[in-house]
Parts: sequence; structure tokens; C-alpha cells
Amino acid sequence: MRALRQPSGRGQWGEMQLKRCVEMAGMQEHCEFLNNSQDPSNKEAEVTGAQLHPDLLVKLPGHQQVVVDTKAPMGAYLDALEAEDDQERDTLLIRHAQQISEHIQKLASPDYLRQFESAPEFTVLFLPSESFFSAALNHDPSLIEKGVDQGVILATPTTLIALLRAVSYGWRQEALAENARQISILGGDLYKRLTNLTDNFTNLGQSLDNTVKVYNSAMSSLETKVLPGARKFEELGAANIEQPIAEIPRLEIQARNLTFAAADSDSDEFDKLLEATPEVAPEDKQFEGFTVETPEPEPEPPKGEDKDSKANAAAEDLRAALGEAG
Repeated sequence: MRALRQPSGRGQWGEMQLKRCVEMAGMQEHCEFLNNSQDPSNKEAEVTGAQLHPDLLVKLPGHQQVVVDTKAPMGAYLDALEAEDDQERDTLLIRHAQQISEHIQKLASPDYLRQFESAPEFTVLFLPSESFFSAALNHDPSLIEKGVDQGVILATPTTLIALLRAVSYGWRQEALAENARQISILGGDLYKRLTNLTDNFTNLGQSLDNTVKVYNSAMSSLETKVLPGARKFEELGAANIEQPIAEIPRLEIQARNLTFAAADSDSDEFDKLLEATPEVAPEDKQFEGFTVETPEPEPEPPKGEDKDSKANAAAEDLRAALGEAG
């Protein structure tokens, strides 16, 4: 009791109770303790709002804050505990309720709120013991209403823990919302990259198809306008070539279009394709979505055709091919 009559003793006890409440609520990360000494004169009623400073700042989501003050006056209550008769005790408890009411007015004063860069959502007047609160409330039931009207909330350890738990839940929801925003940003970026990648694959497939078409067109021109005349040199014995001109196959392979199949079947389908590819025989007409056509052999010239006419035809074809190449 004697220790609580000293300002430093009351301050240390109130700070210890406040820290325990913060730890029990799990709000250490979002609370900032401010080291403030009690008024050494022990005349709480004479302290102005400008001279009061908060003991704890509770950070709220959205860059807001709640102020907690533990410097509630307790002189009259301690005197009431040592009173010798009931009348004196009731008088001191009434004085205790008046001191709490006066302290609420100081915490709500513009001088007190002016010290903060941004005005707090509300101020909490922390009473370190439930008995302090109940004694004041018994003699002035309007204290809670007065405090709410002025933006000051009376709180005991129990109610302060509940308040901090609610703030902690708000921070958890804020963290989940921030994670959801980050996931949304990453998902949008990933989807954009996948869109660009699929476009690149589509363009690559079209380029491959165009390459096959150009190849087939060039091969068709070679077979119809150049090779027939060159093969006639072999038939006429005009060229001493050990190896005849081979047939050039046509390409009928088309690039596969991009499809969105089920995720669980992609790997199985790819494995089946790898297993089936080495076993495909050259004479097979189709395999795994690709079509290969064997070119028809060049028709043989009529047997009754004379050698001079063959030579003339070969010379004409060669001049025509050289003229196209030029």
C-alpha cells in the first residue's frame, strides 16, 4: 500500500500490468511503450492536459492509433482503504470517482490531443485493478457514458485484453488482405506471361506450317520443271552418273495446335508419345496426329519414243528450267 502512494511505485505497477495485458493479447509487434514518469507532486488533479503524455500507443490498420494512459489518480481510493469509518470511506470514494471524471476531461481536452500528429481514434484510461473501476462506478454510474461521449474509454486489465485481442484480429485480417492483394498481382503477372508464351508458340507453329508449305512448293517446282529433264539425261546416257537422282518426299506434317487438356492427362499423353515414336515403322501412314504421304513415282516414258525426240525434250526442259532460275 505504501509503495502505491509513491508516484514512481504506481507508475511501475501500472506499466507492469499494461505490459502483461499486451503480452497476453499477443500485440507486442503493434504496440509502442512510452516511458513517462508520474507527476512528482502527487497532485493528480492539478495536472493539465498539456502536461499529460500517453503510456502506450496501439497501432491500428490503416495508419491509425489508439492511446492508452495509465496515470489514473488513486490517492483518494488508497485513503478510502485506510478510513476508520464508513462515512469517511464513502466521502473518499466519491472523491475517487470525481478524480476519475476530472482525468477523463483532461484526456479529452484539445491540449492533450494536440501532441499527436494524427488524432487518435479514441483514448483508453487504463485502471490497473478491477477494484479501482468498480469503486468509482458504484459512486458515479455515469462515468462510462461520460467517457464515451468525450472519446475516452475506461478499461480494466480484462477489458483491455479483449480490446487488444480485437485489434490483433484486425491486424491478422489486414495481413490476409495484403497477401491476397500480392497473390492477385502475381497471378495477373503470371497469366500475362502465359498469354505471351502461348502466343509465341502459336506464332512458332504458324511459321513451321509456312516453312512446310514453302518447302513443298519449292519441291513441287523442282519435281515438275527441273528433275524430269535431268532424269532424261540419264535415260539418254548423256550423263555418267553413278547414283541416280533420288525421289524427294513431300512433307505433310503440320504443327500441333495448342489445346488446354486436363492437367493429370498431359504427362501420360506425353509419355505415350515418347514410347510410341521409336516403334513407328517407315511405311506407317499416320502416327500420333502426324500424316506422312509417300510421293507417287514419276511415270515412265513410252517405250516407242525415239531417242532424238527424248533428247530434244530434255534440252527444252533444261532451257526452261534455266530460264526460270534466271
